[in-house]
Amino acid sequence: MDRVNESVTSGIIPEAKSGYDLELFGINDGSFVLLHSLAITCLGLSILSALCVIVASTMDRGLKGIFSWTKSERFVFYLACTETILGITHLLDHSQILITRDHVRPAVLCQAYGFVLYIFVFAELFTVNIIAVTIFFIIYLRKKVEYGSRDWKVFLWIFGLPFTSAVVLASMGQFGTNTTL
Repeated sequence: MDRVNESVTSGIIPEAKSGYDLELFGINDGSFVLLHSLAITCLGLSILSALCVIVASTMDRGLKGIFSWTKSERFVFYLACTETILGITHLLDHSQILITRDHVRPAVLCQAYGFVLYIFVFAELFTVNIIAVTIFFIIYLRKKVEYGSRDWKVFLWIFGLPFTSAVVLASMGQFGTNTTL
């Protein structure tokens, strides 16, 4: 059964074969530049904010003693780091599309963007998740939460699962312009 995609500018088009056969959203109705410019502006502000948090966190004490910081200080720092990498990758993606007025090419670069974006979107989600769980344990259950030497359990959760699933998805060809991930 053939699925159809509805295009805002040209009605109904056949299902995309590779993703490169889909027109870019807004390219024909004048909203393309505005949409990507807004995205780039928001991403730039987000990166700037995250970098300010990183600089402020490390200005006086550097990174050497990071594991002696409080959990809340480390979590804020980890979240700022994931946001910075996610933001830079997404900024590059949007910038390339805006400059070339085309899909990200070559396809391997599009796949790389998708791979990194997938990992860091989920890393941020899992960081927020572990923060919420930690707060729940500390406040409501009055339990001390330990994450192992050098927070290895935190890193395993926030990067291990996203990276492992990204590798599996990449091996199945799920990143790139095929409109799946």
